[in-house]
Amino acid sequence: MTEPGTIINPARMKQVCSFEGMVFGSGSPTDIDGFIDFQNKLHVYIEAKYDGAELPFGQRLAYERIVDNCRIPCTVVIVKHNCPPDEAIIMADTIAVEYRWLDKWRPIRQHITCLQFIETMRERYVGEAKGGK
Repeated sequence: MTEPGTIINPARMKQVCSFEGMVFGSGSPTDIDGFIDFQNKLHVYIEAKYDGAELPFGQRLAYERIVDNCRIPCTVVIVKHNCPPDEAIIMADTIAVEYRWLDKWRPIRQHITCLQFIETMRERYVGEAKGGK
């Protein structure tokens, strides 16, 4: 059995998904870097961007619509990294910079990692202690 969070096929993970030809009016598909469902009590989406890169308008709008229309507590956290393209991005260690909550984008003013952000939300809305499984 594979440990949760382990990449099962690293070669396939590197394979690019092209949405070429999939344009519907002015829109096209977007990717989601991560999603966690905590017992249907909290949903967390993760979107990683290289430090200095902005979240494109269409992707921002897609996350707004997903999060704002969820029937349970739901958020998306935007994280930054500066990993070279040939290295894995350790999502737990990325820096959380912004999140969507209660129909608003909110900056994260303290220096916290993606893992710390998710653990805080998990403790608050799922009631599990940090580090629990």
